[in-house]
Amino acid sequence: MPDIKVLLLAALGLFVLGFVALKLLQPPATEVKVILSEWKVESAIISVHPGRVKFVVTNKGTMEHAFEIEADEKELGELEHIAPGQTKALTVNLREGEYELYCPLPGHKDNGMLASFLVTPVQTQSLKP
Repeated sequence: MPDIKVLLLAALGLFVLGFVALKLLQPPATEVKVILSEWKVESAIISVHPGRVKFVVTNKGTMEHAFEIEADEKELGELEHIAPGQTKALTVNLREGEYELYCPLPGHKDNGMLASFLVTPVQTQSLKP
């Protein structure tokens, strides 16, 4: 009869292998570059399809900022303490809908550090003969 430790080790190995395989098979995240400055949140991309989105956020301002993404008043992710000249990244899974990108530091959002971001459905096309 096999040793229980060997069976548990084998099961753990299969679990880890499956997890790694799932990560490798995941499609790459859509990259969205965001620029923070006084008093703006800017991105050349304002709409993507549902899935993983990697926000690459650069503070081009002269003071510290932060970055938050929110939908329906629910925080989905945040980058804190982004110093002037610093770049940080945040990857989130987004569903179809409208999102807010903003700086959550006191007074920054009210001064204009806010942008809308859309996740739109993937359009399928039928081929007509």
